[in-house]
Amino acid sequence: MGRGFVRTLAAFGVALAALSASVAASGAASAESVSAEPARALLPPADDQLGGVACPSTSECISVGANFATETPLAETWTTLGWRKIPVKLPTGVAHAELNAVTCPAVKSGVFCVAVGDYFTTAGAPLALAETWNGSTWTPAKASGTSGTFLNSVSCLSATNCLAVGGHETISGTGAPIANAWNGKSWKPVQVTAPAHAMLSEFTGVSCATATFCAATGNTANSSGSMAALIGRWNGKTWSYLKPAAAPKGVFDVSLAGVSCPTAKNCVTAGNGSLAKGGTGSFIEAWNGKTWVRSAPISWPKGTKNPWLVGMTCYAAGHCFTNGYIDWNPDANGGNTGRAAAAQWNGKAWTSTPVTPPGAGKATLFDAVTCRSASFCVAVGLAGPYGQSAGTGLSGFWNGKTWRLVAAK
Repeated sequence: MGRGFVRTLAAFGVALAALSASVAASGAASAESVSAEPARALLPPADDQLGGVACPSTSECISVGANFATETPLAETWTTLGWRKIPVKLPTGVAHAELNAVTCPAVKSGVFCVAVGDYFTTAGAPLALAETWNGSTWTPAKASGTSGTFLNSVSCLSATNCLAVGGHETISGTGAPIANAWNGKSWKPVQVTAPAHAMLSEFTGVSCATATFCAATGNTANSSGSMAALIGRWNGKTWSYLKPAAAPKGVFDVSLAGVSCPTAKNCVTAGNGSLAKGGTGSFIEAWNGKTWVRSAPISWPKGTKNPWLVGMTCYAAGHCFTNGYIDWNPDANGGNTGRAAAAQWNGKAWTSTPVTPPGAGKATLFDAVTCRSASFCVAVGLAGPYGQSAGTGLSGFWNGKTWRLVAAK
């Protein structure tokens, strides 16, 4: 499920001012998209970071992301031999891009995957990007052609039925969610009505259970900068908005990240927000077919602070994993802090699953997770020096009992 690792709504006002100044100075600044993850907002460029992962089988996985130092897309395949980088072909004339999410629906033979993100025009504005993978080659497929658009997440029921979501930003600071549908040959824009009273809004995650039920999650911001959770529902023809569950007491400026819907009556999404007493808090919301309700809180280790959730996956109804990071420093604008974290849902309770902490002077984070069964999950993200922006791709493999961390290429 996609998650993106770029600009947040909370930071957009400051970032937009910086962007405008940069454009005036150089005429070629990179306007990045809104995202559900705050740790990377306003930070110096990082190196390799993986932001999406999908596994067609337990012996093959695909992960995507970006190298933020070179502003180029990143794609890697995993087999029992390890991770291997794969070149990503971009549209003609494009040099800078990022991939935010990837999904691989079941196909009769071979492999078919779709990755989405955005690339940058010479004017510095993002433009939605979609790529397809056939097991050996990435091929760009034209998505929304409107300047200022980006795609954060994608869900496919088959090789001929996909839905990608993201947002559209203007230099004036307004924006709205967007969606694109894939029919096996081309992407077509799907009209999304902007939420009422929202100055800026986007979808950060999407999951389709059937051709007539998809849930998209994200966030909105009003003119005063106050953030709120956003949930959209796609019935195959039109979009409507669903009422999110109330955030936990003391949590404000909330946003929703990854979402997973194993059935049309069973969805789970991860949420985050700021605490009135300082720091951040996370929560889980679940869809029962009629309403969204707040789930039981995650049982984190004693002393855990500032949790932030990004990825969400359910391999069956009542069996889910979420991941992100904990113990990060919300006030650190100089680089990565915190450590990767994950938790699982057994239908009754959310329980943290131990992730080996980084060594002294290091930081880790998870951006996405996918599971094929209770004993096979793969998470991806970043590992790097504490307090610095440089890093390398990180993956974690869950065997039903423990996470095994593996550096990506």
